[in-house]
Amino acid sequence: MLIGIKVYLNILHLPSFNLNDMQRILLLSFFFSISFHALISQSCFPNGLTLTTQEEIDNFSINYPTCFEIEGGLWIYGESIINLDGLSQITSIGGELRIGKEFQEIFIEDLSGLENLTSINSFRIENCLSIVNFNELISLTEISYLYIENNSSLTSLNFPNQLESHRLEYLIIKENDLIENFEGLSTIDTIAGNCIISDNLSLQNFSGLDNLKMTRDLIISGNSSLQNLSNLNSLTKVFGTLNIIENNLLLNFDGLQNLVSINASNTGGLIIDNNNSLLSLYGLNNITSVHHGFHISNNENLVSISALSNLISMNVYSFFSIINNSSLISLSGIDNFQNEQLVHLNIEDNSSLSYCAVQCVCDYLGGEGAAIFPSISNNAAGCNSVEEVEYDCANGMPCYIGDIELSSQFEVDNYSINYPNCNIVYGDLIIEGDDIENLDGLSQIAQINGSLYVGILNGNPVLTDISGLSTIATIDGSLWIVFNEELEDLYGLHNIAPSSIESIEITDNAILSDCSIQNFCEFLNQNDPEAVFAYNSDGCNSIGEVQNACVTGVNEIEMKSVITIYPNPSRNILNIEVSSFELMETIQIFDQIGKLVYSGPFNNSIDVSHLKSGLYILKIEGPTIQFRENFFKA
Repeated sequence: MLIGIKVYLNILHLPSFNLNDMQRILLLSFFFSISFHALISQSCFPNGLTLTTQEEIDNFSINYPTCFEIEGGLWIYGESIINLDGLSQITSIGGELRIGKEFQEIFIEDLSGLENLTSINSFRIENCLSIVNFNELISLTEISYLYIENNSSLTSLNFPNQLESHRLEYLIIKENDLIENFEGLSTIDTIAGNCIISDNLSLQNFSGLDNLKMTRDLIISGNSSLQNLSNLNSLTKVFGTLNIIENNLLLNFDGLQNLVSINASNTGGLIIDNNNSLLSLYGLNNITSVHHGFHISNNENLVSISALSNLISMNVYSFFSIINNSSLISLSGIDNFQNEQLVHLNIEDNSSLSYCAVQCVCDYLGGEGAAIFPSISNNAAGCNSVEEVEYDCANGMPCYIGDIELSSQFEVDNYSINYPNCNIVYGDLIIEGDDIENLDGLSQIAQINGSLYVGILNGNPVLTDISGLSTIATIDGSLWIVFNEELEDLYGLHNIAPSSIESIEITDNAILSDCSIQNFCEFLNQNDPEAVFAYNSDGCNSIGEVQNACVTGVNEIEMKSVITIYPNPSRNILNIEVSSFELMETIQIFDQIGKLVYSGPFNNSIDVSHLKSGLYILKIEGPTIQFRENFFKA
C-alpha cells in the first residue's frame, strides 16, 4: 500500500506528465480506493466474531472476502460443525481463538483450515472429543494464553513449528485423558499468571516444561498417573500459591530442588492435600520462605516433613496447619522456622504423630504470638494437646545427633524405644550384627542425613528381610549392602529417592540376584554413576547385568510387554493379562512399608476391594520369571 502511494505521488509531480487538476483528482481518488481496499483486506472484527454452524464456516471467504487478520476474538462452537476448512484465509487472531464450549461438545477431527494461522493471543480448545493433535497448525509460532480442557482424544501438545514464545500469560491443561507430558512447550520459561495442571489421567511427568523458571500460581491436582515432578528442575520461584492435591501416585517432590520461595499474597501459600502415596516432601529442601503459610493434610502415607528444614520465614497472618496425615510421626525438620508472624496453628487428627515439640512450635506456644488459641488435638500421645506439647517443650526430647550403629536384633527391635521421636538419623546408619534377621524395628525412619550401611566388614550373615527400611525416602550419602549371605532381594530400598544417593555398593551377597529396583535403575541411568555390583549371584554381579535387568526384566524377557495389569488405579478387581506361555505360579501384594497383604496362587484377577486406598506392589513369580509392578488402590 505504501509503495503504491509513493508511486502515485511521484507520478503527480513528474514534469513529463501534463495533467490538469481534474485528472489529478481522479488519479488521487483511484489510488485512495486501492489503498483503502488494501487496508480493509488486512484486518476485521475488532469486537470479535462467533461462528456456530458449519454453513457459517464454509461461507466465511464469501461473506468476508477481505478478512485475513481478526483483531478481536474468534469463537467457534456448535453441534453441526465438523471441520474448519473454510477458515484457511485467516492469518492472525488478536484476541481469543476458542474452539468448543463448556458443556457443549464439538466433533471436528482435526484443525485443517487453520494452516495459515501464524499468531493467536489466546488459544482455547475445549470439549473437542476427536482432536488428536495440533499437526495442522503448521504456521503458528506465537501464543500468549493456552487453555486446553476436556479433549478426550488429544495425545500431544506438540506444535509442528516450535513456538517462539518464551512467556505465557497463563497455561491451563485440564481433563485431557491421554496427554502424557508437555512436549511442545520447551521454549516457555515464564508463566505470568496461573499454571493449572489438573485431572489429566495419563499425565506421567512434566517433560516439555524443563525450562520453566517462574510462574504465579502452580496448581497440580487430580493427575492419577503422575509419579514425579522431575522435569520442573528449572523452577525457582512461585509468585502465588503452590497447590499439590490428589495426585495418587506421587511419592515425593523430586524435581523441585531449585524452588526457593512461594510468595502467595493473601491466600494459599503451600497446600499439599490428599496425595495418597506421598511418603515425604523431598524436593522442597531449598524453600526458605512461604508467604501466607502452609497446609499439609490427608496424606495418609506421609511419614516425614523434614524436607522443610530450610524454611525460615512466612509473612504476616500466616497459618501452620498439619491435619489428618495418619502416618506422620514427627514434626522434626521444621526447627528453623521463625514464628514471629505465625497466627494460626492447627495440628489435628494425625493418629501417629507423637512428637510436636519442635522449636518453632515451642516458641509459638510460649510467646506472644499465640494470641489466637492454637488447636492441637486427636494426635498420638505426646502431641495430643497443647499441654502435652508444652510439657515436651519444657523437658526437651532431642533426637540423637551423630552416627547410629545397630549390632544386634535386639537393638533393631528397640530402636523406637531408644529413639522414640526420631524419624531422622542425623548421621550414618550402620547395621551389622551376627543375629540380625530383619529390620522391621526401623520402620519409623524416614530420612538419613548421612550414609546407609547394611554390612561393612563382617556383614549380617542371617539377614533375610530389609523391608523395614521401606519408609526411608532420602539419604544424603552412600548406600552399601555388603556381606549379607542370606539376602535374596533389595525390597525395602525402593522408596529412596535416587537423586539423594551419592554412590551405591552392592557386593558379597551370595544369593542376591535381583538388584533392578526402579530407583537403582534410575540412578544407573545418570551420566557416569558411581556404583559397584560384584560378588553377588547372577543378575546382580555387575552394573551391566543390573542395567540389562532394568531394561528387559528377569531372563531377558521384557516383562511389561508380557504382563499387563488393569485398571490402574483399581477399585475392586485387578486384572492380570499374560501374553506369554511362561508359567506363573504365585501372586503377592505388599503395601508401601513392605508388609505382605495378600498371597496366593496365580490368577488372572484379584479382588482388591478390601485394601485401603494407596500404593501397592504386585509381585508375580514362576520357575523362570519374576515380575513386579506398582498399582494404586482407589
